[in-house]
Amino acid sequence: MPWWLVAVLIGAPLLGILGAILAPVFIIGQQIRYFHRIYFDKPEAFRQAMRNLALMPGMAWRIRLRSKLLRVPLPAGFEDAEQVIREDKQRL
Repeated sequence: MPWWLVAVLIGAPLLGILGAILAPVFIIGQQIRYFHRIYFDKPEAFRQAMRNLALMPGMAWRIRLRSKLLRVPLPAGFEDAEQVIREDKQRL
């Protein structure tokens, strides 16, 4: 078996897995940018939108991963959502 075929057989699934992890990070960035444009002159509304986005299941880790990978600060309102999650005893 040629070496390049082995490299393709190993590399293709790895690229697929990496794409599956990074695609939601890109989408979250687009959503944050979208809400920031809508609520540019209303910072409290932007904070509420980010809080609601972070409270959606599975979104908090994506927002955190995006901020760590791109070295950007967490959006306003994210800390509020984390506090709500910590205080809510019914959430798993």
